[in-house]
Amino acid sequence: MNLLRNLSTRAKMFSLVVLMAIFLCSIGITGYFHVKVSGERMQAMYEEQLLPVKWINDWRQDIRAIDGLIYKMILDPAPAVFAQYKAELDQRIASADQTFRYLQNSRLDEKEQERVSKLKELLEQYSKDQNEVVQLIKENKTDQAYAYYRATDKTLSWINQEQLEWANYKSSQADRMQQQNWDDSKKAVLLLLIVGGASIVLAGGLGFL
Repeated sequence: MNLLRNLSTRAKMFSLVVLMAIFLCSIGITGYFHVKVSGERMQAMYEEQLLPVKWINDWRQDIRAIDGLIYKMILDPAPAVFAQYKAELDQRIASADQTFRYLQNSRLDEKEQERVSKLKELLEQYSKDQNEVVQLIKENKTDQAYAYYRATDKTLSWINQEQLEWANYKSSQADRMQQQNWDDSKKAVLLLLIVGGASIVLAGGLGFL
């Protein structure tokens, strides 16, 4: 302490500048890493949780559209209309398959991998059933087609349930990550306040010496 008192004014000013520079660097580095980590987490949340939720919702819409088109084909099996519905049906099936591939290629935990396996089985059965319905419609066996179509309700219900539970699971993961980001932000702000306060106290103390 006596050593500091014996320093010249120029030396004290230099020490003060160095001290403030150190604290400012500490604040800057802390802020930088917090922003960097937060940005990485937000990107991960989008790619791993929010984007898959969008895919699942798009996929559900395609599945509902497929079911609706099959029903329309049963109600109006005229060749011209059938061809139009069939073309739209093929597009929806291709879109649904592509979206499901996106989901399978995304980052999945063990629970989600099990869900994917279950959905594959359900979708395979559903596809076979719908192909049979379409074939019956082609053969003008609309009564049999409708009966077969109604028999697929249970499989479709299971698919919808799995999709909904998957979307909710992804949403809950995003909520947890967002809460973690919020908690870390509060810790970072507190650290910045502590460092800033300490720099003011030390700088003030040095100034009185």
